[in-house]
Amino acid sequence: AIEEELLEASLTWRDHLYRALFNQFGEEKGYQLFAQYGKGFSKGYQERFTPYQAINDISAIEKVFEYSEFQASLSYSEGKDKNHLKLKIYVEGGPISLSEVLPVLENMDFRVLSEISFIINLPNDKKVWVHDFDIMTQEGNPVELSHFQEYFLEGFNLIWNEKIENDGFNRLIVRANFKWQECQIIRTYAKYL
Repeated sequence: AIEEELLEASLTWRDHLYRALFNQFGEEKGYQLFAQYGKGFSKGYQERFTPYQAINDISAIEKVFEYSEFQASLSYSEGKDKNHLKLKIYVEGGPISLSEVLPVLENMDFRVLSEISFIINLPNDKKVWVHDFDIMTQEGNPVELSHFQEYFLEGFNLIWNEKIENDGFNRLIVRANFKWQECQIIRTYAKYL
């Protein structure tokens, strides 16, 4: 038992990442992902996130490459009330500007409490930026993430890509669990009234 504890204490963050990837994806895929990502996470990233949290980021980064577009995830902030959320945005090619993200989040009924970015350095000079936002509902009201998470992420993507307007009607996604299409209908009605 003591030997196991000593062995566990001697393992580095990268060792734990290797184990986590191996457990999650199996030997072949785990090794392949470790070869690609094992050296890519900075010390700052390693201090903020566990290897198991890195697996979620690796999965999102893989989607960035697969779909050639940014990815985002939304979850509750650990140890906080249900009005505090964590938004992560993953983008290849260069960082995104906070001044571009703020209006979108504000119009979707959130305010940004903090943001920190990390660069994930991959082989072949590929870089992916992970933007980690701590956000809170505008009024401080708790939200049920399961009710609007999918609608939020879809709406955020469309707003970001300028396929729908970035205005206050988008807060209906969070406040009323509307889909972006329902916001679009209300927006259209409002224009004609």
